[in-house]
Amino acid sequence: MTVVETTTIAARPQGNAVATQPESPIELRDSILGVISRAAADPNVDVAKMERLLDMQLKVMALASESAFNQALARLQPRLPRITKNGAIILKDGTTKIAYAKYDDICDAVLPLLAEEGFTVSYSSQLTPAGNLLEIVATFRHIDGHADSGSVFLPLVDDTGAKNRVQGAGSIYSYGKRYALCQYLNLVMEGEDDDGMQGGMKPITEQQVSQIIDLIADSKADEKKFLQYMGVNSVEAIVAKDFARAVNALNQKRRRS
Repeated sequence: MTVVETTTIAARPQGNAVATQPESPIELRDSILGVISRAAADPNVDVAKMERLLDMQLKVMALASESAFNQALARLQPRLPRITKNGAIILKDGTTKIAYAKYDDICDAVLPLLAEEGFTVSYSSQLTPAGNLLEIVATFRHIDGHADSGSVFLPLVDDTGAKNRVQGAGSIYSYGKRYALCQYLNLVMEGEDDDGMQGGMKPITEQQVSQIIDLIADSKADEKKFLQYMGVNSVEAIVAKDFARAVNALNQKRRRS
């Protein structure tokens, strides 16, 4: 079953429109509908020719929508701020804390900028075919019609910190939204490379080892080459600060497979 949560952002116009501005994909669509309406009333219209022309026009519209999306994303990228890590995960020993950027803080920082460029963001989740991972997808839609998405793959339950299983399941979805949003927009977290983060040099947990092993199998990655890339002799030797890098590399490999 797919779960969908949508964050709707009202798009704001960019300055004053000018008469010489090219038609937007929406205006092109309305123009086409006008042509179809007039053609339908003319008994002499060559229907086959009209279909070919409409197919060509739809392709032009799709290219225009994609171009508008890419231009808006290019304008957005240099404006995105660094995100401060205001959240903290307290591990089961009760003392170790790992800083992270809260989803609310990320939204406060980037959603207004997305809105100015006409973007909306929605999230969906589904089990992978093997049933051992949850894929969380962030879909970015632009006001001119084009959409693109990015996804992350996570274990079904997060048992880090002092969470019970119900809290852990909710934590995974929340983490997935945050991670998918940050990964797609290439957001930078303050303190991301702080080198002294508590717990950063500890080995990853058994659950994280299992997650990476599942991802290696799911992505059909060469385990030996992957371990060489991570600079370790075994999955168990990967340290906590490198866990996200390992998962990201395997997710990218999986998408290319």
